[in-house]
Amino acid sequence: MIIPMIKNLSYLKYVYISTFLFWLATNIIAPFLSIFAFTQIENVGVAELGIASMIFFLSFGGSILIVSLVVDKIKGLQDDFFVIFIGFILRGVIFILFIFVESFTDFLLIHFLLGATRGLTDVSQDKIITKLSNDEILSTSFGVRISITNFAAAIGSGIGGALINGLGFKPVFFGVGIVTILSGIIFYKGKNLVIKKNAIN
Repeated sequence: MIIPMIKNLSYLKYVYISTFLFWLATNIIAPFLSIFAFTQIENVGVAELGIASMIFFLSFGGSILIVSLVVDKIKGLQDDFFVIFIGFILRGVIFILFIFVESFTDFLLIHFLLGATRGLTDVSQDKIITKLSNDEILSTSFGVRISITNFAAAIGSGIGGALINGLGFKPVFFGVGIVTILSGIIFYKGKNLVIKKNAIN
C-alpha cells in the first residue's frame, strides 16, 4: 500500500517541490505587505488596505474563472505545465516590481496583477494532480500538496519578519521574486518526468 503510493506520488515530486518554494516565498512577504504600505507609502490607512485586498480578490476571482474555461479546452497536460510555468514567472516578476512602488496607485496595480496571475497557478495544478493520481490515492495527493502549502507558509511567515527587519523590504522583495521564478522553473522541469513515465495524454 505504502510503496505504490510513494511510487505514484514520485511523479509529482517537482510539483511538490515547486509548491513548497512558491508558498515559502509568498509568505515571507505577504503577511507584511500592510506594514510595507504603512511605512513606505504616503497617505495609506486601513481603508486603503481594504481597497487593495478587494482589488486582489476581484482580479483573482475573475482570472481563475477565465483560466478554468481555457484549461477545460486543453486536452493534454503539457500546456497545463506551461500555463503554471508562466504564472509562476509572472508572479516572481511582480514581486520584484514592489521595489519600485512609490504611490498607492502603484500598490493597487500590483495587487491587481498578483490576483490576475494567481489564477494561472491554481486550476492547472489541480488538473495535473488529478490526472497523475489514481483514484486510490487522489485525496492523499491533494492532502500532501495542501500540507506542503501550509508548512511552507508557516516557515515563510516565521522567517519573513526577521529578514525584513534585518535587510529591509527591497532586498526581500527581490529575493522572493527570484525564488518564485525558480519555483516555476522547477515545476516546468516536472513535465519531462511525466513525459518519460508516459503519463501525459
